[in-house]
Amino acid sequence: MRVISGKYKRRNLKAVPGNNTRPTTDKNKEKMFECLKEKNPQIQIHPKGKNDIHLKIEKGIIIFTVVVLVFVGLILTTGNIKMQYGEKSFTIQASYWMDQEVDYEKIDSIEYRDEKISGSRTGGFGSFRLLMGSFKNEEFGNYTRYTYKNCDAGIVLIVNGKELVISGKNQEETRTIYEELLKRCER
Repeated sequence: MRVISGKYKRRNLKAVPGNNTRPTTDKNKEKMFECLKEKNPQIQIHPKGKNDIHLKIEKGIIIFTVVVLVFVGLILTTGNIKMQYGEKSFTIQASYWMDQEVDYEKIDSIEYRDEKISGSRTGGFGSFRLLMGSFKNEEFGNYTRYTYKNCDAGIVLIVNGKELVISGKNQEETRTIYEELLKRCER
């Protein structure tokens, strides 16, 4: 037997000769410490050797983890892409990603597609709701994208020779954006 904590921890104890003694069970130890605490309330007994600082650290870690999980959950399921139209340009305003301004004069072509535009993200932001940033596919090579993940339509803009793919929340909203851009670019 040995001492497991305190000033003399790891010190071996000599056993009483013979087979008449046995180690104390955990249940009996708990009862003994409960009795001691009842008689002297100033005694601080922590389960499994944990003291107040360790308990506070554990509680802090749990709270931090919950906050991070809630934050990540919100980021992955929220966010919007809005088009702000001006006289000479329009701005793509995106949650969680940088906005992009596009001059109408620099738009070489505008094409509406009634299908999802595929691509792999090479940089940017993606969630259960939004796909934004730098993408790559066989048709365009590298291109920039600001789309809703579940929209089955898209608008392909060629701006200064580079592809920009945008969409609304659904096909109807995407079609409205397309018609507004056509009107503003006078095509």
